[in-house]
Amino acid sequence: MYLLVIYRNALALATLCAVAPVASASDCLLREGRRDSCSPVVACLEPSGIWFSGRATGWNQGEVSGVLSSGARCGGTWTGRNLIGLGQADIICDDGRRVVVFFTYLDSLTGTALGHGLSDRAERVRSWSGHAIPDHVDPERGRGPICEGAEIPIS
Repeated sequence: MYLLVIYRNALALATLCAVAPVASASDCLLREGRRDSCSPVVACLEPSGIWFSGRATGWNQGEVSGVLSSGARCGGTWTGRNLIGLGQADIICDDGRRVVVFFTYLDSLTGTALGHGLSDRAERVRSWSGHAIPDHVDPERGRGPICEGAEIPIS
């Protein structure tokens, strides 16, 4: 068990060191069954009000990368189904913050999922991913999630 935790943390840290800058949403495309499939990911860390904007790549499992509104860069891994049947993302940021999010899919065709988790700083995390985030968050206005009064940019 401890070896698995060390391996996962080392993998997440290695991923973090290789994180590319967050690119525009136009180059993040859902590609069914492909490792280069991409979905936007946003999250709000409460009560700090810090938000995360990034992307997840892969199909059924892969990598997640992005930035916090504080400027910290983050990276890690995700799986669409862990041992208890939930999606899970494990993320490490270069400010030392560690986050675990468990998620379920709202719409598998667009990769849209809703997640909840915790950081090692006792921050509650709400996350959204996929190409239809505004449709599930604020369908009337077509806006993305709001974090402590600020709309989170979707990359």
